Amino acid sequence: MNNTGNNKISLFQYSLLIYILSQPLFETGGYSVLFNNLEHDTIIAIIVAMVIAIPMILMLLYQINYEPDLNLFAKNTKLFGKIIGTILNISIMIISFVIYSSVISNLDGFSSIKYLSKTPYMYVGAAFSLIAAYSNIKGIETIVRKAELMLIILLLIDMIMIPSTVSMFQPDNYKPLLVHQPMSIFQGSLLFLAYFLTPVAGLVIIPKNNIKNNEKLNKYVLITVLISLAKIFMITSLIMSSIDVAYLKTIRFANFNLMRMIKIGNFFQNMEQFLSYYWVISMFTYATFGLYFISQNMKETFKIKKKNTENLIIILVAIATPILASFLFKNTTEDLKYIKDIFPTMISLPILINTAIACIFIFIKKRKNKTT
Repeated sequence: MNNTGNNKISLFQYSLLIYILSQPLFETGGYSVLFNNLEHDTIIAIIVAMVIAIPMILMLLYQINYEPDLNLFAKNTKLFGKIIGTILNISIMIISFVIYSSVISNLDGFSSIKYLSKTPYMYVGAAFSLIAAYSNIKGIETIVRKAELMLIILLLIDMIMIPSTVSMFQPDNYKPLLVHQPMSIFQGSLLFLAYFLTPVAGLVIIPKNNIKNNEKLNKYVLITVLISLAKIFMITSLIMSSIDVAYLKTIRFANFNLMRMIKIGNFFQNMEQFLSYYWVISMFTYATFGLYFISQNMKETFKIKKKNTENLIIILVAIATPILASFLFKNTTEDLKYIKDIFPTMISLPILINTAIACIFIFIKKRKNKTT
């Protein structure tokens, strides 16, 4: 593993990736699914999910700290053997293609509607995908540097949105609570964790030793996860307190609609424009990292050594993905069906199961090493 140059990132940059990647799936349809399933009890499900998230993050850290020179796919091969490890890696590769395609589909759909209404969807998706390919060719540090640039926009949105929505607070919007059965609320918590944890789990692709000053990695990751969970809980609370749940069930972009309501004098109006910029950049970061995940998987699984070959694969994947996305996600209905039914069971669950089984194997391997 090459640990030089643009393959290394700082601890702050790694934490920023966690913060950014943990949020986009809620705005692309996660909020819509949760509000439709649980209505007012969505807030209860999130509180339960915040408790469950901690041990799951500790499992991820356990996997990250094992063999710090290796990425996820090399770890799979070492833990499960060459044959099973390769099968696992190829399965994850297929899942990654679907995730990347869905992100590109959301990006080109939203951008075409909001900014480029006369431009065919596939052209918009191809543009995003090729820019993501360029960033990947430059290395992971270049990808994260772009994420750092949008931190200012993110902080600006938060500083404006949070104080502004306090005046729209309506306590009655939270009622009635605990209408749904405990099992339904628990299932909603698992759904929340699928949207929150799956992108974060992808960060195991970055070897621990490719993170500078990684001695405090566990502390930084836990703090960042808690901040991210608190942010999503706060945004959900603001959405529910400002917008009637009956209306929330009919819309896809809940946070976008909340920003549309904000007006401060004659200066801060139509704040949804700022959010749309942030959301596009956030999803683009997600897409760029998704392409990085796929390229590193193919590099490890098929033992690609030459940089030119790796770059060619990145470009080919970037070109093929918008075409694949146009077949998999033809309209908004299919996008929502994916985020509601397919993503939690066929995308998120296998990834999280792989993490859990890997942790068991790591534990067994360490116990054996101690006894020998």
